[in-house]
Amino acid sequence: MIRVIPDRMELGVMPEVWEAVVEGLNAEGLDARLERRVEYRDAYDIAEGVGLFLGGYVAEATLDVIAGVLREKLRGKRRVGPMKGQPRRVPIYGPNGDVLREVEVPSDQDDDSAA
Repeated sequence: MIRVIPDRMELGVMPEVWEAVVEGLNAEGLDARLERRVEYRDAYDIAEGVGLFLGGYVAEATLDVIAGVLREKLRGKRRVGPMKGQPRRVPIYGPNGDVLREVEVPSDQDDDSAA
């Protein structure tokens, strides 16, 4: 099982982008679902991470498939707020919370704030 947990702002503004990621992963035979980010804030301001969370360890070839789906579905999609024009960095977490891979996807969008 793959839990896809995008940033709260991105999910709110562009849910169709992340729904396409889940559909793409499921089309590849992977069991994926879209979830909202759950935040727990306390004195240390700790929040649950954003990314793809795997229920078990997978082969390197499966990580390649996941990375390919992310690049296909996210490339060229706009970013909002302070991240406009910046690439998306989507971590893929293993079942123990370790980062197995981080996929960087260019936004293909000009950063108007640099002007």
